[in-house]
Amino acid sequence: MGTYPRQKLFARLDEKLRQPVVYICAPAGFGKTTLVADYLVARSLVNVWYRLDRQDDDLGTFFYYLTQAAEKAKPGAQEILPLFTPEYRRAVPTFSRRYFEALFACLDPSCLLVLDNYHEIPVGSQLHEVICNAIAVVPNGIRVVIVSRENPLPFLARARANRTMGV
Repeated sequence: MGTYPRQKLFARLDEKLRQPVVYICAPAGFGKTTLVADYLVARSLVNVWYRLDRQDDDLGTFFYYLTQAAEKAKPGAQEILPLFTPEYRRAVPTFSRRYFEALFACLDPSCLLVLDNYHEIPVGSQLHEVICNAIAVVPNGIRVVIVSRENPLPFLARARANRTMGV
Protein backbone atom coordinates (compact mmCIF):
# COMPACT_ATOMS: atom_id res chain seq x y z
CA MET A 1 0.00 0.00 0.00
CA GLY A 2 1.49 3.34 -1.05
CA THR A 3 0.81 6.93 -0.25
CA TYR A 4 -1.10 9.48 -2.22
CA PRO A 5 1.25 12.09 -3.73
CA ARG A 6 0.12 15.43 -2.36
CA GLN A 7 1.10 17.73 -5.19
CA LYS A 8 -0.35 20.88 -3.61
CA LEU A 9 1.67 20.30 -0.45
CA PHE A 10 4.76 19.50 -2.55
CA ALA A 11 4.30 22.82 -4.36
CA ARG A 12 3.95 24.58 -1.01
CA LEU A 13 7.15 22.93 0.20
CA ASP A 14 8.90 24.00 -3.01
CA GLU A 15 7.86 27.57 -2.22
CA LYS A 16 8.82 27.43 1.47
CA LEU A 17 12.18 25.81 0.71
CA ARG A 18 13.32 29.04 -0.88
CA GLN A 19 14.13 29.86 2.74
CA PRO A 20 16.98 28.01 4.48
CA VAL A 21 14.71 26.48 7.15
CA VAL A 22 11.17 25.12 7.02
CA TYR A 23 9.29 24.19 10.18
CA ILE A 24 6.42 21.76 9.63
CA CYS A 25 3.98 21.34 12.51
CA ALA A 26 0.72 19.46 12.93
CA PRO A 27 -0.82 17.07 15.46
CA ALA A 28 0.14 13.39 15.62
CA GLY A 29 -1.09 11.29 12.72
CA PHE A 30 -1.45 14.15 10.22
CA GLY A 31 1.25 12.73 7.90
CA LYS A 32 4.10 15.21 8.45
CA THR A 33 6.86 12.61 8.26
CA THR A 34 5.23 10.85 5.32
CA LEU A 35 4.89 14.17 3.50
CA VAL A 36 8.57 14.97 3.88
CA ALA A 37 9.69 11.43 3.00
CA ASP A 38 7.49 11.39 -0.13
CA TYR A 39 8.70 14.87 -1.08
CA LEU A 40 12.34 13.78 -0.90
CA VAL A 41 11.62 10.82 -3.15
CA ALA A 42 9.49 12.82 -5.60
CA ARG A 43 12.17 15.52 -5.92
CA SER A 44 15.10 13.03 -5.80
CA LEU A 45 16.77 15.02 -3.05
CA VAL A 46 19.85 13.95 -1.14
CA ASN A 47 19.16 14.17 2.57
CA VAL A 48 20.39 13.57 6.07
CA TRP A 49 17.42 12.34 8.06
CA TYR A 50 17.66 12.50 11.82
CA ARG A 51 14.83 11.34 14.07
CA LEU A 52 15.11 13.08 17.42
CA ASP A 53 14.15 11.51 20.72
CA ARG A 54 14.47 12.40 24.40
CA GLN A 55 17.96 10.92 24.59
CA ASP A 56 19.15 13.68 22.26
CA ASP A 57 18.86 16.01 25.24
CA ASP A 58 22.38 14.68 25.88
CA LEU A 59 24.46 16.65 23.38
CA GLY A 60 27.11 13.95 23.06
CA THR A 61 24.41 11.52 21.94
CA PHE A 62 22.94 14.03 19.51
CA PHE A 63 26.22 14.90 17.80
CA TYR A 64 27.34 11.27 17.67
CA TYR A 65 24.19 10.01 15.98
CA LEU A 66 23.88 13.02 13.69
CA THR A 67 27.40 12.22 12.49
CA GLN A 68 26.29 8.64 11.84
CA ALA A 69 23.31 9.90 9.81
CA ALA A 70 25.57 12.23 7.83
CA GLU A 71 27.93 9.34 7.08
CA LYS A 72 25.07 7.49 5.36
CA ALA A 73 24.35 10.48 3.11
CA LYS A 74 27.97 11.43 2.53
CA PRO A 75 30.55 8.68 3.11
CA GLY A 76 33.62 10.19 4.73
CA ALA A 77 31.66 12.74 6.78
CA GLN A 78 32.61 10.90 9.95
CA GLU A 79 36.27 11.72 9.29
CA ILE A 80 35.52 15.45 8.88
CA LEU A 81 33.05 16.14 11.68
CA PRO A 82 34.41 16.93 15.14
CA LEU A 83 33.58 14.77 18.15
CA PHE A 84 31.72 16.35 21.02
CA THR A 85 34.09 15.49 23.84
CA PRO A 86 33.81 16.60 27.51
CA GLU A 87 35.97 19.69 27.09
CA TYR A 88 33.36 21.17 24.75
CA ARG A 89 30.58 21.13 27.37
CA ARG A 90 31.57 24.67 28.39
CA ALA A 91 31.76 25.88 24.79
CA VAL A 92 28.56 24.48 23.26
CA PRO A 93 27.76 27.55 21.09
CA THR A 94 31.24 27.57 19.55
CA PHE A 95 31.34 23.80 19.09
CA SER A 96 27.86 23.62 17.56
CA ARG A 97 28.56 26.41 15.04
CA ARG A 98 31.80 24.75 13.97
CA TYR A 99 30.14 21.34 13.82
CA PHE A 100 27.34 22.56 11.56
CA GLU A 101 29.70 24.58 9.39
CA ALA A 102 31.72 21.39 8.85
CA LEU A 103 28.57 19.30 8.31
CA PHE A 104 27.10 21.68 5.75
CA ALA A 105 30.47 22.03 3.98
CA CYS A 106 30.77 18.27 3.45
CA LEU A 107 27.20 17.82 2.15
CA ASP A 108 26.08 18.25 -1.43
CA PRO A 109 24.88 21.82 -2.04
CA SER A 110 21.27 20.75 -2.59
CA CYS A 111 21.03 18.49 0.47
CA LEU A 112 18.22 18.63 3.01
CA LEU A 113 18.84 18.08 6.71
CA VAL A 114 15.61 16.74 8.21
CA LEU A 115 15.14 16.91 11.98
CA ASP A 116 12.07 14.78 12.65
CA ASN A 117 10.13 14.55 15.95
CA TYR A 118 11.45 17.87 17.24
CA HIS A 119 8.65 17.92 19.82
CA GLU A 120 10.50 15.12 21.69
CA ILE A 121 13.14 17.57 22.91
CA PRO A 122 12.34 18.99 26.38
CA VAL A 123 11.65 22.74 26.48
CA GLY A 124 14.67 23.52 28.69
CA SER A 125 17.13 21.45 26.65
CA GLN A 126 20.40 22.96 25.47
CA LEU A 127 19.72 21.27 22.13
CA HIS A 128 17.44 24.18 21.20
CA GLU A 129 20.46 26.50 21.37
CA VAL A 130 22.37 24.04 19.19
CA ILE A 131 19.59 24.10 16.59
CA CYS A 132 19.60 27.92 16.62
CA ASN A 133 23.33 27.82 15.96
CA ALA A 134 22.77 25.41 13.09
CA ILE A 135 20.13 27.68 11.58
CA ALA A 136 22.52 30.63 11.81
CA VAL A 137 25.14 28.95 9.59
CA VAL A 138 23.03 27.26 6.89
CA PRO A 139 24.82 28.06 3.61
CA ASN A 140 23.20 28.76 0.26
CA GLY A 141 21.69 25.62 -1.25
CA ILE A 142 21.44 23.54 1.92
CA ARG A 143 18.00 23.41 3.53
CA VAL A 144 16.85 22.32 6.98
CA VAL A 145 13.40 20.86 7.58
CA ILE A 146 12.18 20.61 11.17
CA VAL A 147 9.16 18.37 11.78
CA SER A 148 7.20 18.69 15.02
CA ARG A 149 3.81 18.15 16.62
CA GLU A 150 4.09 21.56 18.26
CA ASN A 151 4.29 25.13 17.02
CA PRO A 152 7.77 26.69 16.93
CA LEU A 153 9.12 27.60 20.34
CA PRO A 154 9.89 31.27 21.10
CA PHE A 155 13.64 30.80 20.65
CA LEU A 156 12.99 30.43 16.90
CA ALA A 157 11.31 33.85 16.70
CA ARG A 158 14.47 35.51 15.36
CA ALA A 159 14.71 33.04 12.48
CA ARG A 160 11.07 33.73 11.61
CA ALA A 161 11.50 37.52 11.89
CA ASN A 162 14.60 37.41 9.67
CA ARG A 163 12.71 35.29 7.14
CA THR A 164 15.28 32.55 7.55
CA MET A 165 12.55 30.12 8.55
CA GLY A 166 9.16 29.47 7.03
CA VAL A 167 6.36 27.67 8.87
